[in-house]
Order: sequence, then structure tokens, then C-alpha cells
Amino acid sequence: MSTSDDGSASSDNEEIISTSEQERRNVVQLMSQVPILQHLNRPSKTPCRTRRLSGSEYLHEMLNGNPIRCYDELRLRNDVFFHLCDVLRDRYGLIVVERGTVSIVEQVATFLMIVGHGHTNRHVAEVLQRSGYSYNKDCVGAIDGTHIKAILPPNDQIPYIGRKGYPTQNIMAACDFNLCFTFVAPGWAGAVHDARILTEAITDPNSGFQMPPTGKYYLVDSGYANTRGFLAPYRKIRYHLPDFQRAPTQRNSQEMFNYLHSSLRSAIERSFGIWKKKFKLVNSFPSPLQWKLQVHLVVATMALHNFIRINDAADLHFNEDLTVEEGNNLEPNTDEQRDAPMEQLRDEIRFKILEDRAVA
Repeated sequence: MSTSDDGSASSDNEEIISTSEQERRNVVQLMSQVPILQHLNRPSKTPCRTRRLSGSEYLHEMLNGNPIRCYDELRLRNDVFFHLCDVLRDRYGLIVVERGTVSIVEQVATFLMIVGHGHTNRHVAEVLQRSGYSYNKDCVGAIDGTHIKAILPPNDQIPYIGRKGYPTQNIMAACDFNLCFTFVAPGWAGAVHDARILTEAITDPNSGFQMPPTGKYYLVDSGYANTRGFLAPYRKIRYHLPDFQRAPTQRNSQEMFNYLHSSLRSAIERSFGIWKKKFKLVNSFPSPLQWKLQVHLVVATMALHNFIRINDAADLHFNEDLTVEEGNNLEPNTDEQRDAPMEQLRDEIRFKILEDRAVA
């Protein structure tokens, strides 16, 4: 298009570009206002695992029936299966997840069904009539923080440079065990500690954060205090899953607790990993990009993450194995706040784990 002497064509182009940019901003603004906690009008739950035989009854029938059936289902003979269970228990410390609930036999059978047939966790849950975890009956979800690169003018970067060595946006989020985000606090400077972000979310009446009901709690890592509504692991004790992968045997009851705690809390790390892999823009925003828009894009893409999770159980990103990132906090920045009820709860769970292992 030719440009007139008065520059009218150039002005038209600028208006088109401006309008297009405004439309994109409007979409981001709208998506960032979707209430994450609402879960997009998720339908009410109805009983799902309703088959006559329980998981333990199904396995008992299979393991004590025709040997061919056991071989077809688990890819090995009955006697070899039981020997494998004994070795995993005695030599490698496999424990009953909760007495009378998820036995060693059922855990090993679940694994063999998955690797032997390529079954999904959902399919095995249907076969064994399982709905999920055992030790988290009072747990409403998990909380952690994650960092993404921040695009800022040089003069504004200093407060945003944390342990990663470059400017980042620190984002605290909560999720449930369906890997849906239930709360997000974006836009914090990378140098701010996660514990402060959580404190601000709790004390700010406009943050939208909801404290768990009495007796319920979120799982948090050692960067947070073990206080009412937030169950943290034992400090200065092995915790992160890669540490247990290198040396599987748990040496004491505190390590047993931390291992199960870390396994459950990995839901938030997995949610972050899926979110970053699905929405690659958040890993590397273009420059220049207004800070406010960077923050809105975090919330908008997390709302999309939830929408996809709720409406597409077969989504590839949610069904592939991801190496979860470790939490923001390598060590807490303050002495642990003492909260007697939560310390008692943590010890009760620890002793229950120890008891279940003793009877396995």
C-alpha cells in the first residue's frame, strides 16, 4: 500500500496493529479473570468404582485361581509374584500404604498391570476399584512456588533476581490431586521467599485464598512452616523423590513419612510441569512485553490448563510421564514455627506408617 503525503495510510496501519493488539489483550484479560477455584462449573460427583468385587477380593480370586489367569494378567506365575512382593518388602522397604487399604500385593499388581499391558492408571483403578490416595483423606491439595523468566527494563530487574541469577516472576499456586490449579498468586519478584507469599495470601482479604476447613490441610515443602492448615515434612531429613530413587530404602520413620509426603505433594510440581510444557510462551515471554500482561498470561493459561484437564481426560500432556521439578525452597529461610496440633498430626501419620510397615 502506498503512503500518502499526509501519512494517512501509515496511520491506518498503526490503527489496525493497535486494534489487533488490543483484541489480544482483551482475551488475556478475560481469561485471567476466570475463577480458578470455581473449576469451571465442574459437574457434581457420582460414585464411580461400584463393581461387586473389591480390589483385594479380585486379586485373591485371581491369585488363587487358575494359574493361567494370573500369568495373563500379571505376566508371571503366582509363586514368582509372591516372591517378588517379599523381596520388595524385605529388601527394598516397600510398605503397606494404609493397613487394610492398599496392600503390597495390590501395589505390585497395579504396577505389573500397567507395564505388562500398557494400561492407564484410570483403567487399573477401575479393575481394582480404587479412587486414589490413602494417607491424604484430610488433605485438600498441595502448595508450592515456581519461577518463570521476567521481561523487565534493566533499572527494574534487581528485586526480581533470585537464586536463579536472572530476573524471574515468582508464582505461588495450589492444586488438587486431579492436577487442577485451585489458587494462584502471580507477579511476585523472584527474590521474594515463598513463605512470605503464602503469608500475604492468607492475611490479604482480597487475595481470594481460602484457608482449609478445620482438620484439613495443604501439603507444603520445608520452605513453609508446619502450622495450622499446612502440613510440612520433617526438616533436615531426606525428602525429594530423586533422593529416594538413588537410595530407595527409608532408614527411619521420618524418612518414611517424608517419602510419602513428597510423593503426594509432587502433584503441584507435576501441574507446574504440564502447564509449562503445554503453554511454552510462559517459559520465554517476548521482549518487550508489559509486566501486567506477563502476570495476566500466567492466570489465563492456568485457567486454560484447568479447562483442558476437566474436559479432556485423554489429553496427552496430562497422561505422559514428566520429570517433576523440585520445589523453590532448598532450605527454609527462618526457624520453623511451632504448631503443636500440626506436629501431633504429623507424628500420628508417621507412627501409622511405621505400624503399617510392621504388619506388612
